[in-house]
Amino acid sequence: MKLNLAFFLMLCLPIFSFCQDQKTYRIGIDDRLQVNFWQETATDLNSTVRVREDGKITLPVIGDIAAAGLTTNDLAKEIVRQMAFYNPGISQATVVVLEYNSQTVVLT
Repeated sequence: MKLNLAFFLMLCLPIFSFCQDQKTYRIGIDDRLQVNFWQETATDLNSTVRVREDGKITLPVIGDIAAAGLTTNDLAKEIVRQMAFYNPGISQATVVVLEYNSQTVVLT
């Protein structure tokens, strides 16, 4: 029994470490993202979007932006950079992956 439990934990270790290492996760096609802006004047720009087949997402004001292959931090910085052209008061955005649809895990 202890051997089976130890073996199971060893198999699950890569999954647990993947979940904890979200800073290096690369956004993929079909992932669902939540984009939030910290400024009170920009809360109407908050969006939940899905990464399309071409690797892009569409946000209000700035339109299409490439997301696939970027980390959530890199995408947030790029969103703020592009949004600053239209609203210089926006200085912070957060990107959270709600659904990791581009990644599959198979346990047998």
